[in-house]
Amino acid sequence: MSENNTGKSFFSGAFWGVIIGAIGGLLLAPQNGEETRKEVKGKINEFSEKFTETIKTVDTNTKDLQNNIKQTSIDLAQKAAVKIEEVNKLVNNKIKPNVSESSPVNNLSGAISNESDQKKKRFFKGV
Repeated sequence: MSENNTGKSFFSGAFWGVIIGAIGGLLLAPQNGEETRKEVKGKINEFSEKFTETIKTVDTNTKDLQNNIKQTSIDLAQKAAVKIEEVNKLVNNKIKPNVSESSPVNNLSGAISNESDQKKKRFFKGV
């Protein structure tokens, strides 16, 4: 028997145990039917209110987390763009004094710079 099947069996058994226990409790309750119905209705309303509060809390926390992640990713992307630009300037400053304008190395650094600019534009356009 696999572990996944064991988990399903456990939860299935727990579910049916709760259902059978609730029915047995209702049938064996020392109260009359009207009192029992009121009590059950009150418990259902209480559960519904708690469930609604929990959903609202989860929704708020999820939105906060989403905003934090979005802002952090924007900040990191901006920092990365600045670092890329710094490295690009350093490379160009080290290479240019030693390389003629038409050399393959100079063309490569220009291509890297253009590609970097295009990626920044595509990234920030989507944000």
